[in-house]
Amino acid sequence: MGGIISKLKWLDPFTYVDILLDKIKPKAQRNKYLDWAIYLAFAAIFAYALLFIFGLILGTSAPGVIVLSGSMEPSFYRGDIIILQGADAQNIKGQDVYFPGISTLKGKMLKEIAEVDYEKQKIIFANGAEVSINKEGDVIVYNSSYYPEPIIHRVIAKVHVADGTYFITKGDNPKTNWFVDQACGNVVFGYVPGTDLIAITSIESACITPHMPNEKELEGKMIGKIPFLGWVKLIPFDEIPKLLGLKK
Repeated sequence: MGGIISKLKWLDPFTYVDILLDKIKPKAQRNKYLDWAIYLAFAAIFAYALLFIFGLILGTSAPGVIVLSGSMEPSFYRGDIIILQGADAQNIKGQDVYFPGISTLKGKMLKEIAEVDYEKQKIIFANGAEVSINKEGDVIVYNSSYYPEPIIHRVIAKVHVADGTYFITKGDNPKTNWFVDQACGNVVFGYVPGTDLIAITSIESACITPHMPNEKELEGKMIGKIPFLGWVKLIPFDEIPKLLGLKK
């Protein structure tokens, strides 16, 4: 048993750090605070190396993304880490809509090609196609010019045009994410969102992003999650600064 344990230590990258430090100066003669600083520096190097290796394996520059909001509850929660895999449009699940006569949707808004009927939970396109607003599509990660953090939301529809595929997305949380991400402007409901109340209610939709991201702009699609682990970063870099009034 002891032989197995002694062999396993060579899998620990810090074993090699210890050997390097011992060659420079014996442990008894070293400053323990300087040692800790060196260990922390190597921990950061090892973490980035591991992230780089996972990125190569999974085909994405961002193999892991921390969930920062509750927009996808109850599918996953703030503090969870989402594991991503690089994927093209063909391998991302979503309802397909085809516009062969449109050359591009780059810079175009959703309202130019479709209307969203929130009462019937449908998106109705100018070509007559309709898709349901449901939770059957894959979860993808993309960037928005409106937010500094990446958006982790579910694919509602894939819109195919001449220059590629564009995505319509939405958060799963019915209490906070009533609107499709790309639906900007005034929305009239036949009910009060998030409740069972019936009323004609006009709400200004603060959209997540003004344009539909295309497949080249995606960080990847979700293939798994690690619950809670993201709090290791969120507590020191997000929660504590908020408590101290250093961050909104």
